[in-house]
Parts: sequence; structure tokens; C-alpha cells
Amino acid sequence: MTENFYLLLPEELPTSYNLSESLKNKLSHPLSLLSQHSLSSCQVQQAINSLFEILGTEEILSNGELPEQVYDEYFNIRRVQPQQGVAKCLVLAASTLSARKLFDDITGHYLSNPPLQSEAMECWVKSHWVFISLIQGLIICCLRFESELQAGNLKEAGIELETASALMLGSAVAMEMAGSFSTAAYLAEVRYTMPNQFSGIMMQDHSFLISIWRRLHPVFASLPEQLKPQHEQFTFSYKMIATAHKSVCEKFNGNEEGSLLSPQCKATDMLSRFESGRLRMLNASREVRMAEDWLSFDKKQSMELSFVSFRNLLMRVFGLSELASSFTPATEVVKLNSLELMTR
Repeated sequence: MTENFYLLLPEELPTSYNLSESLKNKLSHPLSLLSQHSLSSCQVQQAINSLFEILGTEEILSNGELPEQVYDEYFNIRRVQPQQGVAKCLVLAASTLSARKLFDDITGHYLSNPPLQSEAMECWVKSHWVFISLIQGLIICCLRFESELQAGNLKEAGIELETASALMLGSAVAMEMAGSFSTAAYLAEVRYTMPNQFSGIMMQDHSFLISIWRRLHPVFASLPEQLKPQHEQFTFSYKMIATAHKSVCEKFNGNEEGSLLSPQCKATDMLSRFESGRLRMLNASREVRMAEDWLSFDKKQSMELSFVSFRNLLMRVFGLSELASSFTPATEVVKLNSLELMTR
């Protein structure tokens, strides 16, 4: 597989940018595709191409290629570093649309039949692309939450926390998609391709997100009462990601074998330790329990609604939020996924 996935560096992600009216008009249609159902691959690709035409290929490639880290190199991720804020916004919009297209392609291709052994590696890589794109949205949400809270804007801070919850639900689905093939296919086609001591904690987006969560730890410990429901949803959504990760790991014998990072320790045990540490970092108020009906959860709908939330997030970032009122808000994502019921 020779395709690449282009992403901004996590520290370069825009959290607020005042685009010109002309660019707002050009972005409104591509972003609207994130919230539509039954999209054709051609529609999304045309929208992605239109964004790159505005940006100009030269600006992406001449200034954007950076030394690759192990994780990026393995997953064929190319980090771009545009110099202008407008260019960063366009790259972010394009990568999000690309992730939506990948999700549609993967579910459309494998909805009825799991990937064949020969397709396992492609499914593994592209599902991780979707996952990392949603993590970038989560980073933006957490930074905007921090900013809104510091400004005393509790309503806006709550919206960012709700959006973060929706994006984490989508990330959990992407993680499951990455392990949708058989154990035999994983062992034959995927496991041997990863270098020794390889781990998701090598992902720079993961490291950047965790640094934000560490900084927010005292904030989570002293949230206003008004934000407690959103915080509970947020910690529950993290539990979803952790559970999906352990489920995939267990499927591929991680409950019996050591991880690449730490061969002497069972992979699922290591994930459990990470999970406990993250929940403490997020200041989960009590033991976060998984719902019994998680296995029957509508994963496709959850992912689609995550992209609706991502779309509304980008509209807030780009100053297009006045157009977002006709679309499903993050609170509806939470309700449609029965989070309120499952966190009781």
C-alpha cells in the first residue's frame, strides 16, 4: 500500500481562526458533507480536491514534509507544516474529509463481510488514519474547552466537552474497525510488520493529548456543578476507547502474550494500567462502568454522528458557527447513543 495520509502536527492544529468571507463560502460546502449520509466517494474526493486547489500543492509539499517518527512512518502518515493560518485550516478540513471518506469506504466494503487476509493490512492502516483524525479533533476540543473555561464561558466550555465525548465515541469505533479481520490474518499480515517496542504511545498526537490532560487534571477536579454531567459523559467516552482497544488486543491474543512495547507483560494488563492512569488523570468521580449492551451499540451511527460533531467543531473554529444550527449538535449525539442511560 503506497497511499499516504496528510496531517498537521498536533501543536499546529488551529483552535480559532477568522477566515475571510470568500474562504468561508468555499469551505461551507465541503464541511457540510461531513454531516450527510449516503455520500458517494466521488463527492467527497471532489470536495477534498477543491480544498487542495485553494491551498496549492506547492505550499503543502515544499514546506510541509517533516522528518518521520516511527509511528508516522509505519502508518504512512505525512506531517505537513503550512506557514499560514489559512493553510492550516484548509489542511485540517481536508484531512477530516479524507477520514470521513475512509470510514465510508471501509464500512461500505466490509459491512457484510470482514476483510480477507489479503486486505487486513489496508484495513489496519486506514482505520488508524480515521482514529488519528478524530484524535486531532479531540485535541482541538480540549484546548477550546480550556480556553472557554478560563474565560468563564461555561456554556461554550460544556459544548466543547460534549463534542470531545462524541469524537471519542467515534475513535472507539475506528479502533474496532482496525481489528475487524481474523486473528489468523493479523498474525500473518500485520503483527510481523510492526517493529520491536512499537506502541500507540509513540504517536505524537497521543503524547500531545496526554500533556493537555495532565494540565487539565486540577481543572477536572474543580469543575463547576454545571459541567459535571458533561464531564461524566467525557470520562465514559474515554472508557469506550479503552474498552475497544482492549477488545481488539484480546482478539489478537493480547490477553495471553506480551506487547511489543513490553514483552514480559500481557498486553491487555498493560492497557488496563494505562486506562486506570488516564481515568485518574481525567478525575473520573467514580468507577466508570461499561453498559451491558455495548456489543449491540450502533457503531455506524455513532461514527456518523461523530463526524457531525467534528463538522460543527470545525465551523466554530473557522467562524462558521452561525450555519451550524440546522445540524445535529453534540448533545444530540450523546442522546442518540444513549450515553445518559449507560452512565447511570
